[in-house]
Amino acid sequence: MAWIEVHQNLFRHPKTLRAAYALGMRSVQFAGHMCSLWSWALDAKPDGGPLEEIDLRAGADYDGEQDLLPVLLDAGFLDDRNGTFWIHDWEEYAGRLLRQREQARERARNARAASPKRTRTVRAEFAPTEPNPTQPNQTEPEEIDQGLRIKIERMLMESLGIASPALDTIRWWAETYTLQEIEAAIGKAREAGVRRTNYVTGILKGEGDLVKRAPAIPKGFTPAPELDEAMLTPGQREHLATLRARAEGVGT
Repeated sequence: MAWIEVHQNLFRHPKTLRAAYALGMRSVQFAGHMCSLWSWALDAKPDGGPLEEIDLRAGADYDGEQDLLPVLLDAGFLDDRNGTFWIHDWEEYAGRLLRQREQARERARNARAASPKRTRTVRAEFAPTEPNPTQPNQTEPEEIDQGLRIKIERMLMESLGIASPALDTIRWWAETYTLQEIEAAIGKAREAGVRRTNYVTGILKGEGDLVKRAPAIPKGFTPAPELDEAMLTPGQREHLATLRARAEGVGT
């Protein structure tokens, strides 16, 4: 997760007070707009510019009547570089993060180039069963193929009723296993009556007889051959319809 430095004097700094006064708002409100702008720029303008009025309004989430650009320029939050406008001291505040991002990408590229023949078994053995939400992600993950992601989400929804699986889980499945293996594991989880992604992950990793460790299945229980959409909430039915439509758009 990316972050930016916010100094403790931002809310009472003369630059902040000057700009807030010019825009007719409280300094704490203006500081919030600036934090929004800086956070937006990490992805949208990683070099800190060039910026136009429309960029500043979008990044700062500002919809006031006064133009933002001249106020920020006058207060010293922007620099004028031969008629183009850039965030002041951007390299000082965001440069370290941007360098870390590039270094992480380079390490990932080197690792893939050095070990192109790593087996699926080794990757599965050392990969986490589920992403740890308490630990920040220190590297930039690669984008998962959208068509593959849609197919997996659709299978989870139709077979297990899971509407919003964790993206990190889907990404790891897609990187480690084939679509046929994922589909088979989801099918086994459905047959066992267990509707959890970590159970599917366990099946993919071959972790023993997971059915014995799953919650007890009521006597006489028989899984339905198809998803009973009548049991879904309106929101789940809408999500399922969206997945089906998108899956049809990317092919089967």
